[in-house]
Amino acid sequence: KKKNSSSRISRGADDDEDEDLEVMNTNAGVDSEQQMKCSLTSNFFENPVKSTQCNHTYSLDALRSMIGKKRSIKCPYYGCNNTELTMDQIEEDVEMTMRVKRFFRRQEAQKDMEERLRDDELNVDDYEGRNSIMSDRKPDIVQGMTVLN
Repeated sequence: KKKNSSSRISRGADDDEDEDLEVMNTNAGVDSEQQMKCSLTSNFFENPVKSTQCNHTYSLDALRSMIGKKRSIKCPYYGCNNTELTMDQIEEDVEMTMRVKRFFRRQEAQKDMEERLRDDELNVDDYEGRNSIMSDRKPDIVQGMTVLN
């Protein structure tokens, strides 16, 4: 079983204290940009495929181009022992396709959130500006209602 990515930090000199702080890796299970890129093109995977022999993933067109008219090539991943990589050993990498889509959705959501936060900051600044203008006015009481002059 895979362990949860966390560590414990003691806040006191004695490790037996009950005041340990557990630090969780909040990005556990989240793909990095580099993991979404083909090692052949250094671009994001397009039509990801994987070898049925060594499970390495490539962009389909890049692999086709690399194999070209050859019968087989050595897997381009450094240290891989697969010396007979052929197009017959290739299958669609459904998991990587989903991971790339999820990565781009997360990127878009992050952009949207940052944009909303920027808009909210502008609205708060605008609101605070109106408040400071209105606070300079003197209130009048008219039949139990406060009216600003």
